[in-house]
Amino acid sequence: MRIISLIILAAVFLVENILDAHSTYLVVSNTSIKSEKNPVARFLFCRFGLIKGMIILKSIIVIVLILIFFVYPFTNLELHIILSISIFLYLLVVLNNYRIYIKLKKQKISK
Repeated sequence: MRIISLIILAAVFLVENILDAHSTYLVVSNTSIKSEKNPVARFLFCRFGLIKGMIILKSIIVIVLILIFFVYPFTNLELHIILSISIFLYLLVVLNNYRIYIKLKKQKISK
């Protein structure tokens, strides 16, 4: 049963990463790369462009997730905690990105 919950948490984490990529694209494409707060992401976006940089960044995240599952000797409880905290933090980031995008959209409409 624990492995099923880990798979569900990993799936939610991956979906949140897709939503993060989408929301980041919406914000950055309507403002500038400078609006990206993550310095690693900002570097990759400047170096490779927004879409390629995002693909590279998200690929790194997926590789790290795979390594966490198969290489590091975490217990099931530790993996649950790591994924749960990561999901919570990504939720905050995604909600903030969409909030910023909605605010930008409203500003464009009112002009």
